[in-house]
Amino acid sequence: MTWKLINTETNKEINKGDIVDGFRGQYKIVNFYPPHKPESSGKVGVIEMDFEGESLVYASIVNGKYIMENEDD
Repeated sequence: MTWKLINTETNKEINKGDIVDGFRGQYKIVNFYPPHKPESSGKVGVIEMDFEGESLVYASIVNGKYIMENEDD
């Protein structure tokens, strides 16, 4: 099983390098930090397009939600 970050508006997978619209503008996705316990929402490493340096934000800030998906054997 593997975690995937899904855009809650389009239901499409969000991948590293994607530019997504979020709470405060556009973000480039640079890293994933999926939930470590059931009640957690997980976080995402991003670069805000107007600033330099990586920030760590909750998945919902980039309109994302982590889902667990079964891998095909």
